[in-house]
Amino acid sequence: MKLGNWLIGFGLLIWGTMFYGSAIAQEVKQYTLAFLTHAPTEMYLRVFEETQKSLARRTDFSGKILFPRELQIVFELEDTAEESGLLAQKAQELVRRSEIDLIIAAGTAANRALLRAQDDYMMANPDQEAINLLGVCVSNPLGTKLILSLNDSGRDNYTLRIDPNYFRRMFEVFHDEVTFKKLGVLYSDQEKKNEQSSIDDAYDTAKQRGYQIVERLIEKDDVKHCLSGLQILIAEDIDAFFIPKLNCFENWESQDVNQLLTLLNTHKIPTFARQGHIQVHAGALMGFSIDFKTVSQFLASHIIKILEGELPRSLPMVDNVLSSIVVNLAVARKIEFQPSVELIGASNEIYEEIVLPEGRLIK
Repeated sequence: MKLGNWLIGFGLLIWGTMFYGSAIAQEVKQYTLAFLTHAPTEMYLRVFEETQKSLARRTDFSGKILFPRELQIVFELEDTAEESGLLAQKAQELVRRSEIDLIIAAGTAANRALLRAQDDYMMANPDQEAINLLGVCVSNPLGTKLILSLNDSGRDNYTLRIDPNYFRRMFEVFHDEVTFKKLGVLYSDQEKKNEQSSIDDAYDTAKQRGYQIVERLIEKDDVKHCLSGLQILIAEDIDAFFIPKLNCFENWESQDVNQLLTLLNTHKIPTFARQGHIQVHAGALMGFSIDFKTVSQFLASHIIKILEGELPRSLPMVDNVLSSIVVNLAVARKIEFQPSVELIGASNEIYEEIVLPEGRLIK
């Protein structure tokens, strides 16, 4: 090699080394995210899990997103967490953590707790910067006054993912298939009955369709009181039942949920599960299956925009996703119900047998 070429090559090597070293010195910016939910509902956990996966696939984002395990707060029992004040306590702790860049809140109770905690904290510490909040899986954000409108969250640092017609579609699809006359509805809290059983959408659909709503308030959210409530509804001749968002129907690890589904099936009452395929596989007639991938892509896009500096309040909240239907043909046979060809054709999950969850209380 000639001396001149060698010197040029050596110079390029030195320049390349300096450039590479400079690039190494510029560390990728890291963002810390937290997660809070008041109950281990499958929908909440799946949305969170799939959102993490969607974020990991985003190659257009240069930052590194961290989800520290100690900042993933999931309470085991919804009522215990909220009524005992534990949920509020944890929300207060999170909004004080200055290292957190964004908190994902799943469910109405978790969103409510975080907003209250942050309002209180900012009032006492007006010089502090509010942590960005992203709400998911909130059934009625307008009715619960979490937001001002479908186009305005009401807080600069807060946004939600909303599917405003989700529960209305449930009642419409259920009535299209079953054409019931008396729909049974159960709830354990008068003030939260819309959150638990989507009462407003049920009544709106009933007015349009001409069916009757039969309500029942139970004293406590456990299998014993849910059984008693169901027996009263059955005595009032309900011919369909909308499975509510109650621990007695969802928390298989601490409740014998099978008693409730067995009672309804024994009386040949068609059921609609609002929480997805687990309940349908375990003994409900039909329900909705959420497209978690599509939902998570919406959330991941919002998270990245917020981390890049966009105001959460400026982001669109409405995300109408066409939900798929789940049906259990074994339940249909048990209650002597003949599913329509249209229902079978529209279902993306069809079960031929009843299978209880692995982690259930009663084996």
